[in-house]
Amino acid sequence: MCTVSVVPHDTGFRLMCNRDERVDRVPALAPFPVRVEGRRAVLPIDPLGGGTWIGANDAGLVAVLLNRHAPSATVRSSTRRRVSRGAIIPPLLGAASMGQALEKLRRVDPLLFEPFRLVLVQRRAIVMVTSDGLCAHVHEHLRHPVAFASSSQGDAFVEPLRRSVFERLLTRHDALTAQALFHRHCWPARPDVSVLMTRTDACTVSRTIVDATRRSVAMSYEDLMAPSCGAVAA
Repeated sequence: MCTVSVVPHDTGFRLMCNRDERVDRVPALAPFPVRVEGRRAVLPIDPLGGGTWIGANDAGLVAVLLNRHAPSATVRSSTRRRVSRGAIIPPLLGAASMGQALEKLRRVDPLLFEPFRLVLVQRRAIVMVTSDGLCAHVHEHLRHPVAFASSSQGDAFVEPLRRSVFERLLTRHDALTAQALFHRHCWPARPDVSVLMTRTDACTVSRTIVDATRRSVAMSYEDLMAPSCGAVAA
């Protein structure tokens, strides 16, 4: 469960991601630098699955994963062994371009994973790849700025609510200010569907910011369950 936004600016773009998780889930490891096929990359790690929900590399490629909760998503037998969706992003960070990342993704078997949406961003290009658990589809030329959301209460229910907040803030503030306010937004009467989400069993556990310019990519991370903040460059 996540809320993701992408805002372009004069020298690149900023991507922000609120990660919503169960309160009893093991905390993630803060972002650290790694090398993938010779490229420098940075990503946090989910100890439970060993993968990640977000990563960036020194080619300015950023990937972020959202679980997919939709009536059309395929539900498979629980007896089939699945791979954590967190395993999808790390190999993509060895790509120098969006095209290379998509080529790597085409070699991934969707049957191994629960349904997902993957957002890829590089320079002015945003691509979304959706999987229903059987096959994956690529959706290109998404507009800027843009926001996405997933929720176990249903993506089709929660995403329009959160996106309406984003679009309203964009009419009142400059894009980067609107984005920062968006990822801290909460309806006191409906915290369960808010961007800064709280339920009895789950909440927004972290916020990740990726700043990508023509010359550098940096990721900052805030653990909202045990407040701390650091920045790592790819």
